[in-house]
Amino acid sequence: MTALASVLHSFYNGIENLFVAVAKNIDKYVPKSSNWHKELLKQMLKENEVRGPLISEDLRNKLIEYLAFRHFYRIHILFILIRKN
Repeated sequence: MTALASVLHSFYNGIENLFVAVAKNIDKYVPKSSNWHKELLKQMLKENEVRGPLISEDLRNKLIEYLAFRHFYRIHILFILIRKN
């Protein structure tokens, strides 16, 4: 189960890294607020003068679930590491 969780964590990280690269190199703007992960997904929904939308609303909603899972996974792993020490 831990291996699958790790794969899902890495999957979302990869997607988010691609979106950050688009935001940085094409949009020339990466959100910086405490809620930047969700703002980044919203940014990928919108077209601008350089590119069209990269994701649909439906895909954004699915990616929000992966984002929530990644947060849970990181907290869970941290908890396990603290308990072992």
